[in-house]
Amino acid sequence: MASRTITIERATRETQIALTLDLDGRAEPDVSTGLPFFDHLLSSMSFHGRFSLSIKARGDLEAVLIRAKFLSAMNNHVFVT
Repeated sequence: MASRTITIERATRETQIALTLDLDGRAEPDVSTGLPFFDHLLSSMSFHGRFSLSIKARGDLEAVLIRAKFLSAMNNHVFVT
């Protein structure tokens, strides 16, 4: 069976993020974003979804997450006018 693992690293002027996702792994979640609730959310998804997740993120994550949420909402037409 082919490996269902991906590793992504991204660095911008605002953030540095390293992520490893293994859909067949059973390792404890290793999540550190600097945003406690976000860490809990991602760790819970990994634990209950029974996949391995490792995320290390640094930088201005609040601004990046707010921007990503806004763009996602715009792309999915969530806003009602």
